[in-house]
This record gives sequence, structure tokens and C-alpha cells, in this order.
Amino acid sequence: MKVIVVANDGDGDDGFVGERLSELGATMDRRWRETPTSLDRAEESADLIVLLGSDWSVYEQRVAVNVAAEVALIRRAISRGVPLLGICFGAQITAAALGCEVVKAERPEIGWHLLSGDGALFSDGPWFQYHADRWIDAGPVRSFMRNAIAPQAF
Repeated sequence: MKVIVVANDGDGDDGFVGERLSELGATMDRRWRETPTSLDRAEESADLIVLLGSDWSVYEQRVAVNVAAEVALIRRAISRGVPLLGICFGAQITAAALGCEVVKAERPEIGWHLLSGDGALFSDGPWFQYHADRWIDAGPVRSFMRNAIAPQAF
């Protein structure tokens, strides 16, 4: 299995997710957000795309070109049926690619927090959080994990 991992240069640690995928025999092909052309056609050779977290915000003008390239990758992957796993910023940018608005959260969530969910995939936690942004469900996005601050998973 070939996994495309999209991350910021210098912060490409895919943690437990990468560790488990490697145990399952996956090979990782890392692409850097700072080089938007590295995302061109990445979905064509991917069995899975993992979009890692970032200290960027989807709505920041200074990274608009980079965000647009990643949104385009996400939309191409979806149209080809390539599975995506978005973690933190990765989930936020996927939500944006699907038509959700991403905004600054009422307050940052840093540390362990309980979430409410449908219980089918994940327990209520606690789950470690480290973000200051949130998306607003729209279009096909219906979050199944949330708390009072923000949706957490869809």
C-alpha cells in the first residue's frame, strides 16, 4: 500500500498513524505543503492519503496558494475514490474542500477533552486536542464527534 503523507516541511512526523500503517506494510511518500507542485497528481499513485496537522489556518491569506493546491488534491482524490485521513488541519482542509467554512474557534482547545459522538467508531474519550480553528458542517459533511467548541470528526 502506498500512502501519500501531506505535511509541513520539518513537521512530517506521522506518529502512531504512520507507525501502524508501516506495521501493515505501507510505504510512505511524504509531500510538503510548502511545495504546492509536489501535490500535483499525487492521488494517481496513492492507495491512501494522510493529511497531517499544521500550525497554519485554512483561511490565512499568506498560505492561500498552498491551501488551494491541497484542496485541489483532496477534490481529485475524492473524485477518484482514494481514501483520505485528515488529522487536525487535515480534517479542517478536507471540510473546506467539501464546502464547509473554517473559522477561528471561540477558544483554543489544547489538552485532553471529552467529546460526544454516536459511539459507532470512537468512544467519547478523553481525546487530546491541539487546535484553535473549527469547521461549520455543510454540504455532505456531518460530524459524528463534537463538543461545545467544535465538530471534531466527520
